[in-house]
Amino acid sequence: DSRGKLWISIYNPSRIYRYDPGADRLETVIEDKTTDLLHHPTNIAFRGDGELFCANLGAWHLTRIDLGALD
Repeated sequence: DSRGKLWISIYNPSRIYRYDPGADRLETVIEDKTTDLLHHPTNIAFRGDGELFCANLGAWHLTRIDLGALD
Protein backbone atom coordinates (compact mmCIF):
# COMPACT_ATOMS: atom_id res chain seq x y z
CA ASP A 1 0.00 0.00 0.00
CA SER A 2 1.01 3.67 0.01
CA ARG A 3 2.51 3.20 3.50
CA GLY A 4 4.79 0.34 2.45
CA LYS A 5 2.74 -2.47 3.97
CA LEU A 6 2.09 -5.76 2.20
CA TRP A 7 -1.51 -7.01 1.99
CA ILE A 8 -1.99 -10.78 1.72
CA SER A 9 -5.19 -12.61 0.83
CA ILE A 10 -5.53 -16.23 1.93
CA TYR A 11 -7.87 -18.66 0.20
CA ASN A 12 -8.45 -20.90 3.20
CA PRO A 13 -9.16 -19.76 5.83
CA SER A 14 -10.82 -16.72 4.26
CA ARG A 15 -8.60 -13.94 5.57
CA ILE A 16 -6.80 -10.78 4.56
CA TYR A 17 -3.60 -9.92 6.39
CA ARG A 18 -1.45 -6.80 6.47
CA TYR A 19 2.29 -7.15 7.00
CA ASP A 20 4.41 -4.25 8.21
CA PRO A 21 8.04 -5.05 7.26
CA GLY A 22 9.42 -2.17 9.33
CA ALA A 23 7.91 -3.57 12.51
CA ASP A 24 8.03 -7.23 11.36
CA ARG A 25 4.36 -7.43 12.31
CA LEU A 26 1.57 -9.44 10.70
CA GLU A 27 -2.01 -8.53 11.55
CA THR A 28 -5.33 -9.96 10.52
CA VAL A 29 -7.35 -7.22 8.84
CA ILE A 30 -10.43 -9.25 7.94
CA GLU A 31 -11.39 -12.77 8.93
CA ASP A 32 -14.46 -14.36 7.39
CA LYS A 33 -15.03 -17.50 9.46
CA THR A 34 -18.28 -18.38 7.70
CA THR A 35 -16.95 -17.47 4.22
CA ASP A 36 -20.13 -15.50 3.55
CA LEU A 37 -18.41 -12.20 2.72
CA LEU A 38 -15.01 -12.97 1.20
CA HIS A 39 -15.74 -16.46 -0.16
CA HIS A 40 -12.09 -17.59 -0.25
CA PRO A 41 -10.23 -14.48 -1.42
CA THR A 42 -7.68 -15.00 -4.16
CA ASN A 43 -6.67 -11.56 -5.46
CA ILE A 44 -6.92 -8.10 -3.98
CA ALA A 45 -6.42 -4.65 -5.52
CA PHE A 46 -6.54 -1.08 -4.27
CA ARG A 47 -8.41 1.88 -5.72
CA GLY A 48 -6.74 4.90 -4.21
CA ASP A 49 -6.08 4.77 -0.49
CA GLY A 50 -9.67 4.18 0.54
CA GLU A 51 -10.91 1.06 -1.21
CA LEU A 52 -9.83 -2.55 -1.47
CA PHE A 53 -11.42 -4.97 -3.93
CA CYS A 54 -11.29 -8.70 -3.42
CA ALA A 55 -11.85 -11.41 -6.02
CA ASN A 56 -12.68 -14.92 -4.89
CA LEU A 57 -13.02 -18.52 -5.99
CA GLY A 58 -15.92 -19.40 -3.71
CA ALA A 59 -18.55 -17.26 -5.42
CA TRP A 60 -19.09 -15.07 -8.48
CA HIS A 61 -18.84 -11.58 -6.99
CA LEU A 62 -16.23 -8.98 -6.09
CA THR A 63 -16.13 -7.62 -2.56
CA ARG A 64 -15.53 -3.90 -2.03
CA ILE A 65 -13.97 -3.05 1.33
CA ASP A 66 -13.98 0.49 2.73
CA LEU A 67 -10.51 0.76 4.28
CA GLY A 68 -11.52 3.88 6.24
CA ALA A 69 -13.91 1.73 8.23
CA LEU A 70 -11.09 -0.63 9.27
CA ASP A 71 -8.66 1.83 10.87
